[in-house]
Amino acid sequence: FFTFITKCIEPGGYLMHKYRSDGVLGSSWHPWMRQGVPQLPIQEDETAATVFALWQHYERCRDLEFIESLYNPFIEPAAKFMCEFIEPTTGLPQASYDLWEEKYGTSTYTAASVYAGLMAASRFAMILGKDDDARTYQAIAQRMQTAIGTVLFDEETGMFVKHVRHTEDGELEYDKTFDTSSFYGLIVFEVFDIDDPKITRAAAAVRDRLQVHANSKGYVRYENDGYYRMSDADTPNPWVITTLWMAQYLIKKANKLTELKEPLDLLMWTCSHATTGGVLAEQMHPNTRAHLSTAPLTWSHAEYVLAVDAYLKKVKDLSK
Repeated sequence: FFTFITKCIEPGGYLMHKYRSDGVLGSSWHPWMRQGVPQLPIQEDETAATVFALWQHYERCRDLEFIESLYNPFIEPAAKFMCEFIEPTTGLPQASYDLWEEKYGTSTYTAASVYAGLMAASRFAMILGKDDDARTYQAIAQRMQTAIGTVLFDEETGMFVKHVRHTEDGELEYDKTFDTSSFYGLIVFEVFDIDDPKITRAAAAVRDRLQVHANSKGYVRYENDGYYRMSDADTPNPWVITTLWMAQYLIKKANKLTELKEPLDLLMWTCSHATTGGVLAEQMHPNTRAHLSTAPLTWSHAEYVLAVDAYLKKVKDLSK
């Protein structure tokens, strides 16, 4: 995959929305023009998360020669793009589409991914002896970390905003819709410590506002999500991935075995929604628990594997 990506990255250092298996640019619904103004039809988190994932790969394999072969064609151009594609007034990434492929702006999730991508690029540069690059990437990442904690955190609600964008008159316009990704992005990309007060408040907000309290106890993507919402449902549909995101947060935060009961319940909730053949859907009806939208959804299966792996490791650690 990482070798494949080096053939796909654009000259400007970013990845487009989708590619075919032969590396040719895939179809996309992201426009090149918005209200008559040219824009990059990208989701910047895709570029950033790939650099972050490469670091996760390196930590397991320690194949320095492979990393060195990717630095010039992929890591460096991607890092330089992330350094340049920044709003000077906020220190946050410029607008792009969010991970849900819907909203155009600077989402908390995307900002978190760019922070992690730049920190990963800094580590790569350091181990390859490119000290100037390492310091540059780290400094910009740290400024972004500060901006995430100040610009994107809403003290009134205790939640990180869904996204922010600049209006035509240059003012900042906030979308304060509660979105599970705004919380989880900060966890998976390790922007703040798991016990940071802002993270604790955001977790409480997500549990209060985004957990379904009908027959199915899962978590929805965001408030008033209309995607595949059924006319007979009082709430949006719970998704497997968002429910497992909360499980992964609770697993990471647990300090004793008894604190693993709630995430275990969410893992069992996931199992209860699988078919007899082990298929997990994207989402389900909050009352009937019927599968809705894509099934199987590989993303759902991947998050389940990640959550189970994290659970087993935490049980082992806390049993010592």
